[in-house]
Amino acid sequence: MKGNKVMKRCIKIGLGILLNILLLVLLNGPIYAQTDGKTKYWKTFIGTFSGGFATGPMFVNNQNIIYWGFADPFIGTQIFSGYQMGAGLALRPAKYFDLFSNIYLGEYKLLMGIEGHPLIGPAIWVASGGTYDISPPLPQDIYYISDGGMMQIGVRLIYPVEKYFEPYIGLGLNIGAYKFYFGNKDGSEAYSEILYRENMMGLNLSLGVNFNIFSENKLFLTISPYFELGGLVSDVETMPNWIWMGWTYSAQFPIVPRYRFGIILGG
Repeated sequence: MKGNKVMKRCIKIGLGILLNILLLVLLNGPIYAQTDGKTKYWKTFIGTFSGGFATGPMFVNNQNIIYWGFADPFIGTQIFSGYQMGAGLALRPAKYFDLFSNIYLGEYKLLMGIEGHPLIGPAIWVASGGTYDISPPLPQDIYYISDGGMMQIGVRLIYPVEKYFEPYIGLGLNIGAYKFYFGNKDGSEAYSEILYRENMMGLNLSLGVNFNIFSENKLFLTISPYFELGGLVSDVETMPNWIWMGWTYSAQFPIVPRYRFGIILGG
């Protein structure tokens, strides 16, 4: 029930913005039929699908005791990462810019400990209420998982080198609704209380290139490899029953990794 509620706000806001973009297209699309005496080659309105991967910077890794307050010292360094998939709409009223709105679903995770290994760090003393300096052996492999949805709205500045090749730079706002917890690898079992947060916000900077494919002088498909900088991080949160019943863990949790890259398909 809570998992459904986490997604509703992003979806409602995203649908509202997409409908507004559609209305602008219907009202203003014909105005831009000609540009500089040449028939325009781009579409005023475009739907998009995208998929990509995400990773955090090096300081969000499973061996950074300063960030997490604990670590399993007997495993190698791994970085918070995952995937995202989404759909969106873009309004391009002129040659050199467009307005976009995207909705992404994503899951990001990080291996934090291996079954049978102890955890070390100051968070163990605090979470156990002063009972342990080093934790008991882990009863199972432990992953930190962030799972939910993110909406983006923003603007891209486009530089058409040729109509087939258009580098761009964009600035946007991320608005996220997520659940995050410690659990098993596939997320089917939680080893802590699951925390839910909505209306998380942050800025993003995007760099990419539109490769436009034409059929009979009409734009058929746009393929856009992209890179984004800008994630989401929670405020300090308290998580009850963290791995062991009765333990309470407090931290600032990474929600969406800072670096994201992938492919956008539009047509």
